[in-house]
Amino acid sequence: SAGLDDTDDTRTPGRAKVPVDDLIADLHRLRDEVGTRPTSTDVAREGEYGLATYQRRFGSWGEAAAAAFDDGETDD
Repeated sequence: SAGLDDTDDTRTPGRAKVPVDDLIADLHRLRDEVGTRPTSTDVAREGEYGLATYQRRFGSWGEAAAAAFDDGETDD
């Protein structure tokens, strides 16, 4: 049968790496929703991925935001 089983580990929490492009795309989606560059609070409340995921992949929330929105402007 084609039922679900425990051998499909593609969605195992904490194990599968989310592509960087997906993380950045989610930050852009949040920006469009909130109308401005999203804050870490926006990500925690409304993001598809947890704040810790960004911190692990980019080293910090600030680095994640810079990767997504570094367009030569500085707003902090």
